[in-house]
Amino acid sequence: MKSQNEKILAYLRQGGMLDPIKALKLFGCWALSSRISDIVGKSGHSNMLIKSESIVRIPKHEKKSGKRYMQYCLIRGTK
Repeated sequence: MKSQNEKILAYLRQGGMLDPIKALKLFGCWALSSRISDIVGKSGHSNMLIKSESIVRIPKHEKKSGKRYMQYCLIRGTK
């Protein structure tokens, strides 16, 4: 059985973009920013990304409610 981190990373590697609501619906993940930190190797976890991968944070702003949140995607470079 895959962990939330593994499922999230696989989703991002397939070109998906995640925000907290989508992560909750797809993976039952209440703390997406914490899972992203785990994936990139912060907080004492080992890095799950390969050298040419980076996760990008995209700030979003909901006009109706005024709420702000982050959206995440994975990019591949030429490292």
